[in-house]
Amino acid sequence: MKRFIYYLFPLLALTFTACGGSENDDLDDPSQPSEPAKPKITELSFTTTVQTRALPEVLTELKNGSQMSIFVTFSNNSTNTIMSKAICSNDLWTASPSIELTAGVNASFQAVYPYSSSNTSASAIPVSVANQIDYLYSNGTATVSKAFPTASVTMHHAMSVFAFNIDKKGYTGNGKLQEVKLSGDGFFTEGNLNVGTGTISGTAKGEYAKSFNETLQAGGFTSNIPAMFVIPSNSNGSNYQITIKVDGKEYTATLPKQSVSGGTKYLFRMALTERDLIVFPELTDVVSLNADSDDMPERELSALQVTHTNKKMNVPVVGGSDGMFGKIYWGDGQSEDYKSKASHTYAEEGTHTIAIESWGAQEVTMESLSGVTEIDLSKF
Repeated sequence: MKRFIYYLFPLLALTFTACGGSENDDLDDPSQPSEPAKPKITELSFTTTVQTRALPEVLTELKNGSQMSIFVTFSNNSTNTIMSKAICSNDLWTASPSIELTAGVNASFQAVYPYSSSNTSASAIPVSVANQIDYLYSNGTATVSKAFPTASVTMHHAMSVFAFNIDKKGYTGNGKLQEVKLSGDGFFTEGNLNVGTGTISGTAKGEYAKSFNETLQAGGFTSNIPAMFVIPSNSNGSNYQITIKVDGKEYTATLPKQSVSGGTKYLFRMALTERDLIVFPELTDVVSLNADSDDMPERELSALQVTHTNKKMNVPVVGGSDGMFGKIYWGDGQSEDYKSKASHTYAEEGTHTIAIESWGAQEVTMESLSGVTEIDLSKF
């Protein structure tokens, strides 16, 4: 027995030396109990899904590294709400710094994307058209607890999307679209988002111009339709103006009357002629943001010119399909929307050429040829 102990002690001494300890080190002394590991805290976490959208500007998912603001209220202190940053890692969102959950206390929170230190109130998140951001909100609250620490949150789109499909059938230039600008006393450039309801209240009006590098096509775009985020605000048929810059020249029109809601895409169809930008009010579509292409309905441009020497001239009568409309250019710098009974008195006598551009026209009638020297129907 003594011989056995004699050989064991040197072996143990060699073992302690190899681990870097000493005979008096309590951590390496098997007679001392090891310090228990600190229990891992239970922290608030959540996963997200985003409504599926297909426009290039619209988010379909929030990726790892994304940041958002969360507004947290605890059941034992329901009058106090804290704002914290949440970061996505491995498809799971956690607060930074972490928010510890304790037994018997629920934590309810709302979320808004993206994170900003300016997001101090869940009822007034600053938004700006100039940022062209797809602001997302959680709509209502999610609740977690120590027993159920992870919530599932669906994020919704707060902004509206305006898309513009422009037919260049009546335009003979290169058709390089360089800019789209929105303005008018109904157009808001800034607002406040309420995370609980998703509504945005406009706070500042002005104009916003977005650059593009697209080429207009006969028949309109079938993909990559120019679009931009806008703050929801109803168009009354006169308070939203659109100005496009094509080949260095600007063309302006008024967007039609339209109720504009958040999270919705509005597709405005129009055509560029040699003289004007024409909007087709009846072809405006309110569509799902899942649609990123558009088959523009066929609308034929009919143009005629009448040269005359009359001091007062009645417009030729143009007839066609339901919904036909057009514009009259009197030849002296004056123009107006087409009406079958329109007439015009010239300030100066002489030779003038009336041009009528119409959409959906099928026939034309001249009630009188008095003073008419030429009728050009080559493009009718």
